[in-house]
Amino acid sequence: MEPGDIWNSTYGPGPEAPGSSTPGLVTMAHGFLRLVQPNPLPTELINFGQPQSGFNREDIHELLLYELGFLICAAIGVLFIILMPLQVDFIINRSDVPLDYANRSLQDIGPILGGRIISRVRTSTDGALRSLQSLLQGMEMLKNTFGNIAISRSHLEELQSNYSQRLARLQDRLNHTLQNCGLPCSKVSLDGLAFTTNFSTIPSVEQQLKVLHEVSDSNIQTDLEEVNRTLDTIPDKVQEQSQEVVTKSQDQLGLIRREIRSLREELPLLDMEEKVGAFVNDSTAVLEEYREPVIAWDRLRLIVCALLCCTVLLVVLCNIFGLLLGPLGLKEGVLPTQRSSLSDAGGNFFMAGAGFSFIFSWLLMLLVMIIFILGGNIYMFLCESWHNQQLFQVLDTPGKIPNFNLSELLGLKGDTANFSEIYRQCQQDASLWQALHLDQSVSLDELLNISQYTGDISTAFEKMNVTISPISLLSQSQRDLLLSASQAGQPPNFTLTLEQLDQNVTQGNLLDLAAELEQLAEKEDTAVKKDLEDNAHELRELEKEMQASFSGPLRSLKENILSVQSGAAQLEGQTTAALDKVSKTQEFLERDMPDIIKNETGAFLEQLLDFFETYVSWAKSRVTEDVARCKPIAQSLDNVEVIGCDYIMDSVNAFWFSLGWCTLFLLPNIILAVRLAKFYRRMDIADVYRNEDFEM
Repeated sequence: MEPGDIWNSTYGPGPEAPGSSTPGLVTMAHGFLRLVQPNPLPTELINFGQPQSGFNREDIHELLLYELGFLICAAIGVLFIILMPLQVDFIINRSDVPLDYANRSLQDIGPILGGRIISRVRTSTDGALRSLQSLLQGMEMLKNTFGNIAISRSHLEELQSNYSQRLARLQDRLNHTLQNCGLPCSKVSLDGLAFTTNFSTIPSVEQQLKVLHEVSDSNIQTDLEEVNRTLDTIPDKVQEQSQEVVTKSQDQLGLIRREIRSLREELPLLDMEEKVGAFVNDSTAVLEEYREPVIAWDRLRLIVCALLCCTVLLVVLCNIFGLLLGPLGLKEGVLPTQRSSLSDAGGNFFMAGAGFSFIFSWLLMLLVMIIFILGGNIYMFLCESWHNQQLFQVLDTPGKIPNFNLSELLGLKGDTANFSEIYRQCQQDASLWQALHLDQSVSLDELLNISQYTGDISTAFEKMNVTISPISLLSQSQRDLLLSASQAGQPPNFTLTLEQLDQNVTQGNLLDLAAELEQLAEKEDTAVKKDLEDNAHELRELEKEMQASFSGPLRSLKENILSVQSGAAQLEGQTTAALDKVSKTQEFLERDMPDIIKNETGAFLEQLLDFFETYVSWAKSRVTEDVARCKPIAQSLDNVEVIGCDYIMDSVNAFWFSLGWCTLFLLPNIILAVRLAKFYRRMDIADVYRNEDFEM
């Protein structure tokens, strides 16, 4: 059973560092701010919870408005807030896996539990049954072979009787012919016209056939088939006799399902989700009220910044034109009152730049001072203290920020939540359970405790009584019959018979006798010659018929005799071994059948309960290790810091820093512009140098 895995979280990259074209300027601004504010963050003096004069609700709204970007970036954590309850639902819904497994196992208790019982029983009975089946088949084959021997013996006796009469008649005719032949035929012997073997002397097998027929008629085979049918009905009996237990167990499964479903409301992770979600929603609602004004002020900010830049640009352009036009129009030896218009224009541009500097320098310096005080302090208070984690001390101290208590926000008892520790673990992608140390306030063992219901299931199974009909492989009479048949079924002594079967059917060779008569017929007169030839022909025909009649039965008789000798030699040992197996198996069934049923029922129950143990273990590990991984929270805070500090505050600081230096350089610009303008402007009165000593 595999409950499944929670999907692996894939986190997107955080905001990239701003592609600033003035990294040196930003670094200079940071260095300047650290020079102005070198002291660490005075966290002991920060207490937003104490009422202060001039600090009203409108000021808080202004602060929230100014921090609009930070709070909006916190909305990135909504992704985590949405995914976290889905993971909890996933774990709870995975309880359907063990419940469905258990329910299917209960519904199929007959095939499963009954199949296990059959498997255990058949490990012993199958060997005994196979031995008995093999023994019965061997006895059946032996019976058929003995039957063939009896048939062959009877057939041979009948043939011998028929051919004995024909041989006797033929012998009488030959004697008469030989007497008529006289002296030339006196040496012919007719002793070979008799059978070598008396087939009536072949040992009888009727006793063996009788014993083996008794085995066939004893219905042992039918009884063995009945044993197999009894074993095959065990699953149906288990299914039938366990209905009450199955019903009770399924009721307990329903209670377990409801208990696990209620886990969703008891897990503190969902309470945290609701509280954090409410906090984010409230903050978003407050910010939403100021959305339009902020957008309007942002447009105004762009216009003002553009105008300020244009003001500085205007002064710079005046100086540039002055530097270009003045030297181009200036001619050597020309009186100041006669300077060219081009030179005069350059001087006027210098004076215009000086005038603009006088007009705007104080406004620019005032603006630089305001932005410097606000931007510099905000950067040192928030960004710098965030980098060195001194700001975390404020968040870790309850009461420093009004209406903000991290433990209360997360639904934790007491003031145990430590922002620094939570942030560090979230950066390592730990789960909320580990980051918030929820094991100190919530016991998963109690939440996932279903021992009451599994105990009721165990009790129901302990009371279940599965009764199986007694199994008897062989009765005592059947055992005695088989043992008696194995002893009485031994073949008689066929040694002499086999020796006789290897000999010729008749004592002499009829073909040799026929050839001898034909030779005599060639020497005698016509009357005897004809009789000799007829007798020889009759001998040849008789030999041919006897070969055709006796060869098949004789070969069959010999094969059957050899077969029964081979089969009967192993019969007694095979019977003893089979009966020993039957005795041991019968003893095993009578002694161990109750234990088999009990043990297999216990194993089935253990497997049933193991489904839930596996699920509980899996659910604990998932809740404590995988559910609600809080790296998105750390990423959201890092994103807020990157956007607020790197994108916004660095831009603000670079703006006032550069504008401040521009404003500062306006002072030497005024001095240089006024002094240079005197050399390029056209004068109304020329300065004349007179040497008084020379005049005197």
